[in-house]
Amino acid sequence: TLKALESARSLSKTLCRPIVVLATPVVPYPLPLEEPQVPFNFTIRHFAETAEQFPENISIAAYHCRDRMEALKQVLPRDSPVLIGIRKRWWPTCDERLARKLGRAGYSVTVVETE
Repeated sequence: TLKALESARSLSKTLCRPIVVLATPVVPYPLPLEEPQVPFNFTIRHFAETAEQFPENISIAAYHCRDRMEALKQVLPRDSPVLIGIRKRWWPTCDERLARKLGRAGYSVTVVETE
């Protein structure tokens, strides 16, 4: 997350745009959307603590969803640059698949390998 935020920071300065971290935890169908496995406040607090390490004002938004791609398509403006931090594995991760789907949907996606 830190490496991805560092990349977002430099991109933000170049484009003169704010940084908004979108957290989209998927809630399994047996659970009501209003009662995810991980509490909403925990999700926000996790990203906020990481963002505190940067002097820039970083906004955090969380959207619980059933389908991450559909949620992002509803929330992201089409002209927004998207930066996704991934842990590189020898198999495609769900974040890598999401990045490919967003790219095919017309978003400008940058993938940052994290540790």
